[in-house]
Amino acid sequence: MKLKVVIELVIGSLKVGASGGILQMWDVSKVEVWSTTSMDHVLIIQGPFVKSNRVFSIANVYALCDRGGRQQVWVSLSGLLANNINSDYAWCITGDFNAIGYANE
Repeated sequence: MKLKVVIELVIGSLKVGASGGILQMWDVSKVEVWSTTSMDHVLIIQGPFVKSNRVFSIANVYALCDRGGRQQVWVSLSGLLANNINSDYAWCITGDFNAIGYANE
């Protein structure tokens, strides 16, 4: 059996520093994307799963390596989530948070 993946839309953020940015893709046979949002270091897609019609929001994060930059990303995400707290959307926040335990990491 061959797997056929159709990509309807790809959104990406601008490259910052040494990072290559963020790329987000989806299979249109599995999800219907209603909207895409690009924030500094965060890409968000929203829509329903085709099979269950359950509405979702996925935030894909690429946080900066410095503490202040990471904190700025979390403040932005916190505000976004606070504004959507009463929605019936299932939220998933994923990505590279650049959280390190020691300076030499």
